[in-house]
Order: sequence, then C-alpha cells, then structure tokens
Amino acid sequence: MKQSIKDTIFIGAVIATCAIIVIISGLSIIMPLREQIKTDEIKLVILQSEIDFYRQFTNETLRNPSYSELSSFLQNDSTDNHSYIKDTYVCLDFSYALIRNATIHGFLCGYASVAYGIFSTGHAMVTFDTTDRGLVFIEPQNDEMHKLSTGDKYNSGVIEEITLIERGEK
Repeated sequence: MKQSIKDTIFIGAVIATCAIIVIISGLSIIMPLREQIKTDEIKLVILQSEIDFYRQFTNETLRNPSYSELSSFLQNDSTDNHSYIKDTYVCLDFSYALIRNATIHGFLCGYASVAYGIFSTGHAMVTFDTTDRGLVFIEPQNDEMHKLSTGDKYNSGVIEEITLIERGEK
C-alpha cells in the first residue's frame, strides 16, 4: 500500500476520533480534569483508537524492527523537529507523534512512563523491542536510544518506576 494511502487512512482515523474529543471536551466543562495525568490517559486512549482504526482498514501486521531499522526510521522521522512548548507540546505529545509515525511505518512499539519519585513529574518515552538488541527506550524529543531500568540516572533524576504500555499486537 502506498504511503499516501496509508497517511489518508490514518487521517481518517484521526477524524473518526473527533467524536471522542467532543465528548471529552464536554466532560471537561462539566467535570474539570484535576490532574494532568487524566489528560495524558485520554491522549493514550485516543492514540490506541487511532492505531486500532488504522490496523483494521489496512490489515497490516505490526512487527518489531531490528536495531538498524529503528535507527534508520528515527533518522527519517521528523518528530524530534517539533519544539517543546511548556504545558502545550510536551514529552507525551512527542511520544504520541512518534508512536503514530512508527505505526504507519509498520513497527510495533510501546509507550513508557518513567517515574522519578512521588514529588516529581514523570517522563514519557517510546519503546521498541528490537529483534537483535531487545528493549530500547527512545527519547522522542531528540531520538536518543537508551537501555533503561529502575535505579538508573536519567533526565536529572533517578528512575524509580517504569511502566510499559504495549501498543498493537505482535
């Protein structure tokens, strides 16, 4: 399937989720969201519905890339060209965009929530389970690849917890 057709189908998925956004907007007027995490969870639900819609209409099977395929994809992907805008376009938005682009490319990937501690904010990253080097964490703001685990120092903090949310199916 040509890339432009894939893009068109994925745009259709985004349009199809507009109803969800309208409902969420209405709910936010009635019941204001108190925590940013609620908004983040909603973004992840919308992302999952877009991926499901895309896969349903393309019949594509997502697959795990090799490390070199992942490197090549990241070099060509433009997610990291976007500017970080505090409270507007943040790490979750970068992750969302990279997951969307990887899915269109046919790669299976996941979202990782990295927690630094109870009194600090977390961080969103993207994971790929490469066929030759295992689980790799991607910093979507600059395409850096990392091997991370709890106790590691990262992003001016010590990682206390990593939550992986798989997207798609193997």
